[in-house]
Amino acid sequence: MLPGEEAVLSAKHFGILLEKGDRLVLLALAMTGGGEARMREAELGFIGVVLGLYAKAVKTFRAIHLLCVHGLCEDAQALLRTLSEVLADIKYLAKEDQVNRAQQYLDFTVIQDQKMINATEQNPELRGMFPDAVRDIVQERIEDARRRMPEEEFKRRYNSGAWHGRGIEEVMHDVGMQSAYDISFRLGSRAVHATDLFDHMDWDPERGFVLKLLPGDKWALPVLNESNLLFLDILCQVNTIGNFGADEQIRTELEK
Repeated sequence: MLPGEEAVLSAKHFGILLEKGDRLVLLALAMTGGGEARMREAELGFIGVVLGLYAKAVKTFRAIHLLCVHGLCEDAQALLRTLSEVLADIKYLAKEDQVNRAQQYLDFTVIQDQKMINATEQNPELRGMFPDAVRDIVQERIEDARRRMPEEEFKRRYNSGAWHGRGIEEVMHDVGMQSAYDISFRLGSRAVHATDLFDHMDWDPERGFVLKLLPGDKWALPVLNESNLLFLDILCQVNTIGNFGADEQIRTELEK
């Protein structure tokens, strides 16, 4: 560990938010039996996709808090955007036509896998990075997708930038997340697209611009608060969809 990388956030100023985050992660683990929930591939439909997104959300949420604890709050902003997109995906999947939307999501993921495999095969340094067994599974699923839809539809999905084929602002508005788009998504987008330049330097009248290379607590408050709100909403959605019986625990957290 380098100097300045020890825990930066003080319990005095951020303890309530950090403790809430810990409780939410423990609740998430308890809801799914400590993270040991298993399913057969044949069960990988709507519920399977939601639970996969849920597993991603648990780790992303924890990463946000750990980054903030160590003063890397600007980088946590980027994951805040990811968390908001996961919540939007879950809500959009659940809103209507669940089976078809889940299949669209699965088709999109395998198309992205195929694109990545194609790219590595064209690079001598990366060729063979994916085992034959993995390439065979991806190819089998690509062929299955092609059988289920006209070629033009497959090409459209292949060239789409999102599994639902819509803009993220439109999707988040459609599922009642306009506020999250305006705050969490925009805040995260600054870091994702590296347009947060002035978060990483200060202006000193005598010395000019001074680079900020060490961790700090700027942005910790909004990032922790927004991530807690998003993740609690994810818990609500998944608890309802999966009927995990955590209504009382979630209600307690909503009231705190």
